[in-house]
Amino acid sequence: MWSSHLRQGYGGPPKLHAKAGGAAAIVIWLAAGAALSACPICFQVEDAGVTAGIRAAVVVLGGVTGGVLVGVAMFARRLVKAERANTVERKC
Repeated sequence: MWSSHLRQGYGGPPKLHAKAGGAAAIVIWLAAGAALSACPICFQVEDAGVTAGIRAAVVVLGGVTGGVLVGVAMFARRLVKAERANTVERKC
């Protein structure tokens, strides 16, 4: 569907589709409301070993995710610098 748009250089879906998707996400979020935030761990209903374990797991998961994202950002920055250096060399 978008291949013809990509060939012509538009680079993505029409903006109408993006707005409709965003509106649908907001409607679903508002309709679900309390059902999405009904986690007893988050509201600290129990203060047991399971709760402490889940909290530790969330912290570890956040740390690993942050580390991976920093690594990806550093790699992307290095690629951009290398591309700029190659562009300058080709112009000379």
